[in-house]
Amino acid sequence: PLVLWVRNRPQSLAFRPAPLHRLDRNTTGIVAISASIAGARAFSAALREGRLVKRYLALVEGILAGPEDWSAPLERDGGTRTTAVSPDPGKRASTFAEPVAAAEGLTLALVSIGTGVTHQIRAHAALAGHPLAGDLKYGGKPHPGGYVLHAWELGIPGDLGCEAPRAV
Repeated sequence: PLVLWVRNRPQSLAFRPAPLHRLDRNTTGIVAISASIAGARAFSAALREGRLVKRYLALVEGILAGPEDWSAPLERDGGTRTTAVSPDPGKRASTFAEPVAAAEGLTLALVSIGTGVTHQIRAHAALAGHPLAGDLKYGGKPHPGGYVLHAWELGIPGDLGCEAPRAV
């Protein structure tokens, strides 16, 4: 994965760099790591406030004719380790999918999320009738190598109060 460092001086003697967010086990792509406690706090606050832009590439079943807004309240089921529609309308999650290319009944989509529910993209895609190719847990058909979900872009606001992130 691509790793971004988020810095904010001065350094803390007790601080150990660690990932600031996570990706699902089979998801590839960008992970941000802070080089300081202040940077970690600033990044975490921006994440909580929804000020970070997270975009993914996903290979979904079917052909997306155009952009689609997949919004539905979601909640995690710890027993089945899946995410499904929640009866609580307050648990709204938003996912926006835009087709990039399509062939052989599959679409490569650029997917943006406005919230960060576990398996959000996988659950919303399945609910929209476009499960990730290879995502058997959410109704996808087998695909060589499993499902394709890649954290493509992490937009960090300029007013984060930290040094600009850099790729490592």
